[in-house]
Amino acid sequence: MGVRRLGQTRWEDIFRGYDIRGLYPGEIDPVVARRLGRALGRALPGPFLIGRDSRRESERFAHELEKGLHFWNARVDLLGVVPTPEVAFLARRTRGFGLAVTPSHNAVGYVGLKGFTPSGRLFDREWRTVRDAFRGAFGGARGRTSPPGSDRSGFRGRWGSNETFEDEYLTHVTQGLESDRSVVLDTRGGATSRAAPAALRRMGARVVELRKGFSPRFFGESPEPRPETLTTLSDRVRAVGADLGFAFDGDGDRCVVLDERGRGVEPEVIALLLHRTFAPPRSPIVASIDASRILERKNRTVRSRVGGRFVARAMQRAGAEVAVEPSGHYYVRRFGADSDGILTACLVSHALGKQRVPLSTFSRRIGRIYRGTSTVDFSTVIESRHAFQRIVRRLGTRARPGLEGVTVDFPEGWCLIRRSNTQPSIRFAYEATGAVPLRRLQRAVLRVADLGSPAEVPRTDSNVGGGVRSHPAPTRSPRGRGRDRAR
Repeated sequence: MGVRRLGQTRWEDIFRGYDIRGLYPGEIDPVVARRLGRALGRALPGPFLIGRDSRRESERFAHELEKGLHFWNARVDLLGVVPTPEVAFLARRTRGFGLAVTPSHNAVGYVGLKGFTPSGRLFDREWRTVRDAFRGAFGGARGRTSPPGSDRSGFRGRWGSNETFEDEYLTHVTQGLESDRSVVLDTRGGATSRAAPAALRRMGARVVELRKGFSPRFFGESPEPRPETLTTLSDRVRAVGADLGFAFDGDGDRCVVLDERGRGVEPEVIALLLHRTFAPPRSPIVASIDASRILERKNRTVRSRVGGRFVARAMQRAGAEVAVEPSGHYYVRRFGADSDGILTACLVSHALGKQRVPLSTFSRRIGRIYRGTSTVDFSTVIESRHAFQRIVRRLGTRARPGLEGVTVDFPEGWCLIRRSNTQPSIRFAYEATGAVPLRRLQRAVLRVADLGSPAEVPRTDSNVGGGVRSHPAPTRSPRGRGRDRAR
């Protein structure tokens, strides 16, 4: 049987490193969504919980997914718009399979699916079984030509009402935590819009919301908040004299933290704050390979590959309580070791109260971090793989293989080059001893890579004195078929 194509995309390409993502309906259409539901119902015993983010595409995708699950008379409970970490928590709480319909921080127009086992763990080997069943679905459902008389209204009453579910989740993210801090929230109309303010108020925090309610288009903002794009949040933090500002991504598993001056705080600094509050002094911090080397100077550090499942494994092996990825993912094992933006906001609010100093003062004591990131996107995974191989050949012995990708060391810093786990992209992460050395390092790496200008303008982030600064990318015509896509 030949390869079935979805628009210009092979169906295998929608299965990414640890989830499913694609343009809707260009790469993933209603037929594909229903067949994916059939594959899930065939491969896994159920029952299933389905939650989604606030996008219209996610609502349509979830509806078709439910139809596919009912083909096998699967038990399905619909949660509505909820953060992805809430789906993971409820999967563990109810011993069911959690399905979070979201492309996370990807741009409007994308859909995606994350899966969680009855233990709350992200799908890993399960995707292989689902993928095999999905391949069979494209060949036709043998022995079944129509849904066997299932109730398409969805299964109800198996575990309780959605109000009960949300109350249990809010209890989970606030247990043992309290805060008298004042905070400003930027939920961007995403999946955290209801739960985040409720959780922080339950702790005792004084909450100001930039916007209220869900928005299918995130009020015209990007679903991926970056410190350098949070001008409105920064201004409001300063205007109301708040202690903290928090911005969440579209599905709520990531969080960006601003200090009382409205400046973005590096994730590594937040990880050290959480470690000092919630972990034994001699326990290690687990950090993904692209995180700042400042962690080694401040605490015993264990490195892992990029991605939640790899971080979770490294935490278990090392007996660590706290882990971090510089993309804004934080893990505290006492609370289940899931990356949860709302939980992060609660933990940081609690931890800052214990420190008795402003967050900017704590950051200053840790020290400056000079980092940059670049991304070059391609049309297909195969193209990104070939481009990465060319880069490694050009670097020769200078490229040092590691846990993921290759690292190149320089007198004034380092650069990690790796292929993305979720997109047909190559990611560059840089760190240097200062702003000027960082610019030199970025130019040198991109010149050697010979891929042209990155799709994302390289940025330099500093958590102290001056906030976030942006520097333009070197302008050269791109080679290959790089294009600007959301990560």
